[in-house]
Amino acid sequence: PSYSWSYASVLSEAGLKYFIAASDNYRGPMLLLGHLHEKSPFWWEGPDGGRVLMWYSRHYHQMLTLFGMPPQVAAGHDALPIFLQIYGSPSYKPHSVLLYGTQVENTDLFPQQAEIVSAWNKIYTYPKLEFSDFSKAIGEIAKEAGDAIPTYRGDGGPYWEDGIAADAAYAALELKKCEYQASFFMTLGIISPGIAERRIVGDV
Repeated sequence: PSYSWSYASVLSEAGLKYFIAASDNYRGPMLLLGHLHEKSPFWWEGPDGGRVLMWYSRHYHQMLTLFGMPPQVAAGHDALPIFLQIYGSPSYKPHSVLLYGTQVENTDLFPQQAEIVSAWNKIYTYPKLEFSDFSKAIGEIAKEAGDAIPTYRGDGGPYWEDGIAADAAYAALELKKCEYQASFFMTLGIISPGIAERRIVGDV
């Protein structure tokens, strides 16, 4: 998976205000090189100027990495302060952060997930944990950030490309199909020319 630059324009055109993404850092050094999780939240601006407010999470199962699975308060005692260090810089204005992903794929559901927030808050005054949907969380963080939210253009590149070279012929066919689809939707007026480019990508 990757998030191509035009996606920001598509989301904006569709009326979506927020977008969250997470990287699989075992397969690509997205955040090691780009540090987008440290720059979150940020405006992701597409080629036509349309933009969405984005949060790029360090991973998609942060409950596991910080509290273990099933989650335990004792694990977070040491792990959570380390996680919060990157948001302690003067450039990060909000006083809230987004901890993304309570459930790991391909595993059982643990009832402790529903209990970890109240269990933590009974012991610790700070930092306070709170369950939230993404829209509410990023909206509050944006309010706290005020005018200090940066804008970035372009895409982050793919991070799960183990097999792209082995499947280059099929990838080329898929890219050609995307070009045909973009032209077709533009003809129907579903996508404006400012969003879809006739030449989507270069050579693979």
